[in-house]
Amino acid sequence: STDAAAALVDPSMARLCGDLRKALAQADQRRNQAQDRLRAFESEAEAEELDLAERLRHERAELAALRDRRRFQAEADIRNKKIRSEIREVESERDAMERAASSLQSEVVQARAEAQAAEALAPNPDAVAAEAASLDAVEQSLRAEAAALRSALSFCERRHDDNRREQVRTAEALRRHEEAQFEERSELEAAEEKLRVGRACVADALAMRRLPMDGGCSPRMLQDAASQVEHRKEACRQAQIELEELHEECGQLLRLNGAAEARVEELEQRIAEGGLKATVERAVGLLKKLDVEARRRGAETLKGAARLVLVLAQICGVPRMAYLALDSNRSGRVSMCEFDSGLRLRFGIDYEAITAMEKPVLRPLFKEFDAKKRGYLSEEDFAHCCPEIWAEYGREAWPVAAPERPPSTPATPTKGGPRQQQQQPGAVAARRR
Repeated sequence: STDAAAALVDPSMARLCGDLRKALAQADQRRNQAQDRLRAFESEAEAEELDLAERLRHERAELAALRDRRRFQAEADIRNKKIRSEIREVESERDAMERAASSLQSEVVQARAEAQAAEALAPNPDAVAAEAASLDAVEQSLRAEAAALRSALSFCERRHDDNRREQVRTAEALRRHEEAQFEERSELEAAEEKLRVGRACVADALAMRRLPMDGGCSPRMLQDAASQVEHRKEACRQAQIELEELHEECGQLLRLNGAAEARVEELEQRIAEGGLKATVERAVGLLKKLDVEARRRGAETLKGAARLVLVLAQICGVPRMAYLALDSNRSGRVSMCEFDSGLRLRFGIDYEAITAMEKPVLRPLFKEFDAKKRGYLSEEDFAHCCPEIWAEYGREAWPVAAPERPPSTPATPTKGGPRQQQQQPGAVAARRR
């Protein structure tokens, strides 16, 4: 009665009690559903484990059969070795027979020569007939032996060919057996891996079953989960904003790269058309003029890399253009070989005469540019080598700047909706860091 009176007095408490009862009923229902799913998963895992165990037994039986086949193959290899040794013995006998046949043939020829000589000296009919008969008999015996040797030789050759074909078939069968063994081993490893995963799943399911289910879906836990979801959504939104800024910065870098490539193509076109020669001559003339003025004032003239930087500043305008023109393979690094070939072939500069350094010039000159001693040059190395000369003698029309984007061209499309106003590159870089 007290609860009824309180409910009549405060209807909101009654609604809250009703909501709590509904939430508890839903939690009990979800717990029962989870238990049903767990039981179904356990039954499926047990069935899969039995299947995997059966497959493992089958694979082990196949592995034992494969081992037996390999043992039989080893025995066949031993037999093949014995056959090959017999073939070698037969071949040695054949060679001996051939040598004996050749010696007998030489004896027959010698006997015929002696018989002819005897006929010429003493033509006795009876002796000649007897000797001719003996010679015919010897010749017939020798022919019979030669025929026997030829037949033995042909038999040995046929046997050798048969053995060679048998070896080829044996090697092919061995290769197929090895491939089958590798496939069976792979299947066995896969089956063992599936069995291990199945056992791990069963263990996890049993561990989940042993966990206490009471209080698993309390309102406090639901609130915590909702707050975590909101926090992650906010983190995703912040990441999307940063991604959009990175896209914008990437677009700016791509436009700068396109402008630099256009400048490089223009410079290469000038080099190909031969208009660079006059520029190089003017730069060398300016260098000589500066040397004369320095000697007249009693000041020190430019030396080493500074002289080359002055010529490059007159030709390229800025360090980046010189770096891009010398990087012939677009690797981002200018090696010593590229440095030498670029100055000689692309620009047509005799840097040995310009720098007036002691020969060999290439390595000391390259080391003056390579202040960090990395073995290659970057854009930063060109810019840090005599920056005052670049600033004084470089041409202002050459610096690479990002082209203006047309107003109708949208920014890099993203999934974050309309873009805000473009931010300064420094702020973007700071946020990226």
